[in-house]
Amino acid sequence: MTLLYFLDETQSLLGIVDRQLSGTEKIQINKANELDCSIPFSKRNSELAQKSRYVAVPTYANDPDFAHLYSITTFDMTVSEINFKGFETMYEDMTATWVGKIWGKDDTAGLLYVDELLDQLIYALPNEKTWIVGVTPDHDEYEPQSFDDEDVTVSSVLSKAVEDWGFEFDFVYQFQGNTITKRAINVYKQLGEDRTDLHFDVRKDLTGSKYTEDRSGIYTALVGYGATLKIEEPDAPVSDQWNDVPSPGTVKVNKTFAILYTRELVPYTGRRLGQDSEWRTDMYMEKASTHEKYYRVSTNQYVNYIDVDFTAAQDDNEIITDEDNSTTSTGGTTTERIVDFTQVEWTSPEAPVNKPKGQGYVEVPSATASYGYSDGSPRIGVVTFDDEVLSSRLLSRTYMKLLTMCTPKRKLETSFNQIGTVGIGDTIYLYDERLDVYVEERITEINRNLLNIHNSTVVAGSTFALTPEARQSGIEDMIRTRIKKYS
Repeated sequence: MTLLYFLDETQSLLGIVDRQLSGTEKIQINKANELDCSIPFSKRNSELAQKSRYVAVPTYANDPDFAHLYSITTFDMTVSEINFKGFETMYEDMTATWVGKIWGKDDTAGLLYVDELLDQLIYALPNEKTWIVGVTPDHDEYEPQSFDDEDVTVSSVLSKAVEDWGFEFDFVYQFQGNTITKRAINVYKQLGEDRTDLHFDVRKDLTGSKYTEDRSGIYTALVGYGATLKIEEPDAPVSDQWNDVPSPGTVKVNKTFAILYTRELVPYTGRRLGQDSEWRTDMYMEKASTHEKYYRVSTNQYVNYIDVDFTAAQDDNEIITDEDNSTTSTGGTTTERIVDFTQVEWTSPEAPVNKPKGQGYVEVPSATASYGYSDGSPRIGVVTFDDEVLSSRLLSRTYMKLLTMCTPKRKLETSFNQIGTVGIGDTIYLYDERLDVYVEERITEINRNLLNIHNSTVVAGSTFALTPEARQSGIEDMIRTRIKKYS
């Protein structure tokens, strides 16, 4: 049975309860942990519950050196028991704590590593003098990032860190006597261990399994946009000037196919519009000397006017949605350009996939083969990194995002009988012959039973929960290897 440490509004210890009627600690990755407990009713426990604002739960049974801290959100009492629920305090604090500005380092062009970022954030948190930066990845294992926002919450800054780096955070508290003397933020590339020491008999050790596969929101290729840059350019001679003319409506391909061009009139390789297909347009660019026209059908995709028939729109507020690399002229001598990676080339095996120069998206071909369109073309989505000014790094960040979106979201919810001491993020291996699912599953949630840790249940979710057919295809093995290499 796990000891519970009850604390007052200053987070000083009021008392310890060594008996619970029930107790579950829900532990998650990069989400607030939750607590749900019942303790026996007594005069002491009643007074303790009413005075307490926080509950600390040791991360390991009855070892108060390191604990998770919960704010008591609700409690109720009967003549037999006291029930209370808690929400992880750090997540509550982060949402309510604001940072005026994140300062970059001059020696890294304003970029920060995660420990340097946390060094600034901890001084904005309550009890700032007791916060420390704990375990963090080595600098040579990842690239620094820019955090130049102002007047933001600590929560939003760390959310960006999770998105950019994929790191996993853990917040622990250390007691000395009756007081919390140390609060630590630990950062991991991946929580948990590879538990090849655990072996399961599904008929004896598993009390239930539920396999879920969510195929919505799959993209097998992504276009990446970066920061918007303003560039001063000289005016072109009148004879060569291209003018942007607002012209909302639709264009319909009147040939066997229509070639797509960039704004610079460079044809896209292998990208065409099919005969009789219709596309929205909001403008065309026209050459002053020849009156040659190209209609815009996406942010940086144009089609020759001789290949289409134009129909004016009744509503003048039509908007073109981004699908590829963007270059938007504002006229005169100033041009706004959004950073893209069209001119960046990747070649396998030096790079994870082939990305030809001139192609505005990065693709995982094996994912397209399984989850692309029926004609074999990729499902293309768009992501934006407003702070990214380097095309090469934009490509890497877009590819990392793609790896999380190019296959179905798979989850195996498994209840174990006597699972033992597993940790959040641990990787375990099993084959559930009843569902016919091979699984290399990562524990993404633990419902820790505080009365008997061996009766805890876990939720294992992973992109790499494999059916026999998918296992043979090797798609997930390929993606797993690349995540390890490029994370």
